[in-house]
Amino acid sequence: MIDKLADRAPGNLLPISAAILLGALCALVVNTLPVFLTVLGRTLSLNEVQVGYVALADMGGIAAGTVLCAMLPGLLVRLGWRTIAIAGIAVLIAGNVLASQAQGYAALIAARAVAGSGAGVAMAIVYAVLASGTNDARNLALFNVAQLGSGAIGVQFLGTIAGEWGASGLFLLIAAMSVGGLVLCLALPRAPVGQTDPAHAASANGTISGPGWLAILSALLYFAGAGAIFGFLAYMGIAWGGSAPDVESGLSMVLVAGMAGGLVSAFIGSRYHFARALVAGYVVLLVAIILLMAIKPVAGFVLLASLFGFGWNILTPFQFAAVTHADSSTSAAMLVNACTLGGIAIGPAIAGNFVTPDFAQVNLGSLIACALSLGLLALALKWHGARSRASR
Repeated sequence: MIDKLADRAPGNLLPISAAILLGALCALVVNTLPVFLTVLGRTLSLNEVQVGYVALADMGGIAAGTVLCAMLPGLLVRLGWRTIAIAGIAVLIAGNVLASQAQGYAALIAARAVAGSGAGVAMAIVYAVLASGTNDARNLALFNVAQLGSGAIGVQFLGTIAGEWGASGLFLLIAAMSVGGLVLCLALPRAPVGQTDPAHAASANGTISGPGWLAILSALLYFAGAGAIFGFLAYMGIAWGGSAPDVESGLSMVLVAGMAGGLVSAFIGSRYHFARALVAGYVVLLVAIILLMAIKPVAGFVLLASLFGFGWNILTPFQFAAVTHADSSTSAAMLVNACTLGGIAIGPAIAGNFVTPDFAQVNLGSLIACALSLGLLALALKWHGARSRASR
């Protein structure tokens, strides 16, 4: 029965819902990243640069797994979406078990890269299912709400879990939770709808166009800039005078604000042209970053960080819609996830080398990257429009 339901059009509620929940599970580390990094730093005695490279291994692994799927459309059809997702979750579980037993920093980095690559493979299928729906911006907005909700719950308990059982216990818990992802995979379509052979798959996925690559580069810059701030939010709050427990608890409010932004995006959906919502989201995000640079009393930390989270999550679904508008191939949709996690990996890794007591350089770099991403995305959409008119 579940096969008949799951193999219908991806716009069907069951596969979309399963994809959203599976993606939220795979993105648990991503959405608890500020607290996850500070907890690892405290538990394993790692400094800011070292935890930045842990983020690079985790997020970079996810990006690599996603790129692998995006570049091999024929393999996806031969093995099937569902099989690929199950394989990814199995690797995610194995990576977390390896991380729990890691002896030394290098072994930890390698294990987190393995776990990330497994999550990335599964996330590629998640994004493909979401993009195949009738309203990709709304689907991604609901996905963001789900993953931020799981993150808001997670940040409340990461410190306590690591304090009781150490980093090893935390990794084993993530592995145990990931077992549930295997069940969710069963509700995904077995293969891309209408694609029955590798040749058809290659044609359907297509070669990513020039505007598509420019839009993808814009997404990478956007997530690198925003990720630099997100990865160090907890450190930023502590540097401004907050206690670690208070700041880590306050970050759950940031995720709640992000959920509110996602709900606003879901409500807007396709009611208005995505370009208007896209520009509005960029304005909110850039204003939030400027305020983080200008105002630094600890009392305002949660409010400013929440504004940042709100703007980020209004913008992200429409960034996704803009990329899929510039290039409608499934490969382009999958690469948005690679940009998301690759950017969030690159941002903290680079920002860790420019940390100052007031985090001014981190915030300035983020502001520049996000502003550049807006400019590149505008060029990509203009280029796509010109190509469309020329082909008529």
